[in-house]
Amino acid sequence: MITNSVCTKSSLLLGMVYSKQDRPTRGQEYRDRVRCEAMENIGYHVRTLDDKHDDSHLEKHCQANFSDTRRMLESMKVKWERISFDFVILDYFFSPVTSLFLLLLRFNIDEVFMILFVQVGWARHRWTDPLFTATFPNLAKDGHLAKGCQIWLPNIHCIEVSLCEFHNNLIPFYTIRKEKDPKMNPLFLATEQVEDKLLMCPDALTNVTQLRPILEFSNEPFYVLELRGVFLEYQEMKEEHDSSYDDSANDGDCEQDDDEDYEQDEEYQVSKSKKRRITYDMATEVLYNAVIGARK
Repeated sequence: MITNSVCTKSSLLLGMVYSKQDRPTRGQEYRDRVRCEAMENIGYHVRTLDDKHDDSHLEKHCQANFSDTRRMLESMKVKWERISFDFVILDYFFSPVTSLFLLLLRFNIDEVFMILFVQVGWARHRWTDPLFTATFPNLAKDGHLAKGCQIWLPNIHCIEVSLCEFHNNLIPFYTIRKEKDPKMNPLFLATEQVEDKLLMCPDALTNVTQLRPILEFSNEPFYVLELRGVFLEYQEMKEEHDSSYDDSANDGDCEQDDDEDYEQDEEYQVSKSKKRRITYDMATEVLYNAVIGARK
């Protein structure tokens, strides 16, 4: 294992818990602890944040919902006073696309359908719009991020859709790109160092098992949002937005709505949310029928 006694970069890991669990068990507590320690061993101060684990006796963990921006920022301030993070990383382990994907493989259900179901359904329910419209912008505006901070996100369908849909919210503060080399993600690199410890857990989750379904979607497994040195003003933002959509139209990544005023209409936003729920409900029914059929 690479070791480094001097930590130089500060990182916030979303959806993880820096626990004190020292015995390999099923679940994330032990797995997250060894991965956090591995990051510290390669030169990072580590803090974690999720809404499932009590932080009363965990100095490096904050219990908060990262899609509830105001309460999250208040909880972070109370817990750690003021920290500027060099990296913010959304955990890709046991993400909705990987967990259900591996479960449903047992029923020999079409892999493409499984990936689309998980990404459209659970992920959009869990990683809700405020993560992109409020949390990421406010982390930048309120000075919680160090110069050149990078936000790492798994490149799955729901993330791509949100980055396209909320481009205007993010582009004043971040440049957005895809990364093909997973080892450029500090959490992935650290996780590689502790595969032997992860294999001691009953669920045996490793980079290999967790990256597989992500690579089914794209050979560039991560998005990187990098903090701008100077935030864009409105006109610069509009030019960058138009340029970005011109590029993405060539790539086929995003679609631009011709009527921008209609996009901002409140009634349209409500309608769009209903469509998401309908899509998820339909996918759930199809999935249920597929599982029942596979069992017969």
